[in-house]
Amino acid sequence: MNQWQNANDDIVKELPYHIAEWLLEFGSLTEKLERNINSKVHLEVLKEEYSLANLEESQLLGVAEASKLWSREVLLFGINKPWIYAKTLVPSSNASLIESLGSKPLGGILFSEKQLSRQFLKVRQLEEKHHLHQSAQLYTETTKQKLWARRSLWQNPNYKDMKLLVSEIFLPGSPLYKK
Repeated sequence: MNQWQNANDDIVKELPYHIAEWLLEFGSLTEKLERNINSKVHLEVLKEEYSLANLEESQLLGVAEASKLWSREVLLFGINKPWIYAKTLVPSSNASLIESLGSKPLGGILFSEKQLSRQFLKVRQLEEKHHLHQSAQLYTETTKQKLWARRSLWQNPNYKDMKLLVSEIFLPGSPLYKK
């Protein structure tokens, strides 16, 4: 699982249940976290800034490589520790979709806005050299292990350039790693 894989029946069969139930959540991950801790999720905004798209991001978002993207990085906390590092990228022309969220979870937009729909959900294990692993490891004590991740592309079908790329990395303290 060192490459992004579509979340489909074949992947479900490969993964242990305790991993699949988190990675393959098709509803709001924030709501799943809240059910797990019986409380509102604490969200900490780490960064909100413009960044340049790498080749993979530019292809997924349909923009030129090195295009300006609005980037939002957050931590979602479980019980007294971060469980998920999340990074959302949108083309700069659509930055208004997320730049005023503040400490509100992105799921509030994704699952309430009728004009946005998920185009895909992909999963993988990130090795230490992967840029998302390196970003996530800054917020955890354990860094010498692969981290499970999922990624979704959200799009407005009426406006093909209105896209959001959401990556969620499960940190070692999250329930995904507990059998």
